[in-house]
Amino acid sequence: MKKIVIVALASLLTVSAAFAYLGEIVASYRIPAPGTPCGVGVAVGDLYVLTDNSLNMVYRLNRDTGSLIGSFRTPYGFGNRGLCYSTGGHVWIGCIPKEHVYNCYGGTGSVFGSWSAGQGPWGLAPFASGDGGAGTKAIFSRDNSPNLVKRHHMTTGSVFASFPLQHSSIFDFAYDFRNKLFWADYNSPPAIYGYSATNGSVVASFPRPYAGSGYGLAYSHSYLWIAMDNHYIYKVKCPSGVGISPASMGKVKAIFK
Repeated sequence: MKKIVIVALASLLTVSAAFAYLGEIVASYRIPAPGTPCGVGVAVGDLYVLTDNSLNMVYRLNRDTGSLIGSFRTPYGFGNRGLCYSTGGHVWIGCIPKEHVYNCYGGTGSVFGSWSAGQGPWGLAPFASGDGGAGTKAIFSRDNSPNLVKRHHMTTGSVFASFPLQHSSIFDFAYDFRNKLFWADYNSPPAIYGYSATNGSVVASFPRPYAGSGYGLAYSHSYLWIAMDNHYIYKVKCPSGVGISPASMGKVKAIFK
């Protein structure tokens, strides 16, 4: 009887160790740069971080370790908000004073082109069908006045569609093509929220990885990268099939500790 119990317990612990729950922190590292992060884009192996300070820089990091690979200046000065990545080395950067989105080369920062976002943008995300910005066919932008997500043509910026999110006054956001959700930080109550990409309603949420605010988010390979105002990037799990409440998931995890 004892052998059976021990084997069963060992199997249970093995299963729990591999269990992926929404919001679980798997890595974190400090951004090797001054300034508040205000946009994040994830590529294959790389992470691009936009900072808002007098340097007006985009930093290219190893997405798993945070080591610095390179950097370049933004096309426009102060007021940059929102960054995303699409396949082919395209880094998209939002600029509020100009109300423009700039399409830049991720290696040097040289500008391929730009278009008007209308208002804002406060955040950007690729309308991708694969990881690392693969299959991107449009760019999403976030505007707070009015509270809208807009889907733009990648070359002209013309708006295909728009709809409000349940919450307003959020910053950068991420598009999760597996769960068909937008992820963003919101203050009341403070958490990371998942919004339906169809109607903007809240579908899921989980606690922030840090007590401060999140100003940059990106999604790839069933993970979210979240840039917080403590100058750290947190890599958290974002599995497919989101729908079980974070509170329940947390209780299950606690049982196996």
